[in-house]
Amino acid sequence: MKKIILFALLITSQFTSAQLVAFSGKNSNPDDNFAFVALQEIASGTVIFFTNKEWDNTTGTFLDDGEGTLLFVSTETIPVGKVIEITEPNDPGDTFIVSSSGIASFVPGSSWSPTSADPHYAFAASNQSSPTNTVTEVYAFMDTRAGVQVGGTSDPGIGVNASPSAIICDWTLTQAVSIDYDLDRFGATIASLEECTDSVYLSDTLIPVSLEDFVFDGIFRNSFESN
Repeated sequence: MKKIILFALLITSQFTSAQLVAFSGKNSNPDDNFAFVALQEIASGTVIFFTNKEWDNTTGTFLDDGEGTLLFVSTETIPVGKVIEITEPNDPGDTFIVSSSGIASFVPGSSWSPTSADPHYAFAASNQSSPTNTVTEVYAFMDTRAGVQVGGTSDPGIGVNASPSAIICDWTLTQAVSIDYDLDRFGATIASLEECTDSVYLSDTLIPVSLEDFVFDGIFRNSFESN
């Protein structure tokens, strides 16, 4: 009984309520795409926004810099660990292919062209017509520009309207065209998702984004099976 209770505590305490999704990879080569993983069960009908606009933590909104924003709506319950890929088959295009469990479309007045240097953010907003100005929570931030972004004005974890639980993957070694989580996905942790280095994320100009799902509680299963 004690083992069962401890197991449940480990599973439920690994992610906070704000940690809904994290990025697992992106590819700026045609066809442009990115992938995210569910950190919690996501109910059907849930709306998640994705943008490559720049966050400004001095105002708590995204900059109006001409970059694009997508609206993703889940069409079924998405289990924890599920990886979903969103692809733009034409760059710049006006349609998107979602690998499973949802649909994606432009926010009106927006466009999408995720070049190698663009940041990617996943977030929630209170107004679907103006999401980048009504942000309620930034879930995740992946930046593939060279140089440290954490601590700067594009860091959503600090400043005005901060999201301290945002999952941040800050690629600092070189400007990466494509990166993808390359460790064993069975037993992955928040720490590994945020360790955006060449020892965790594969970086190459031609790599595909993996759709292999994560099993976040695998490390705990292993510990119980050994006892």
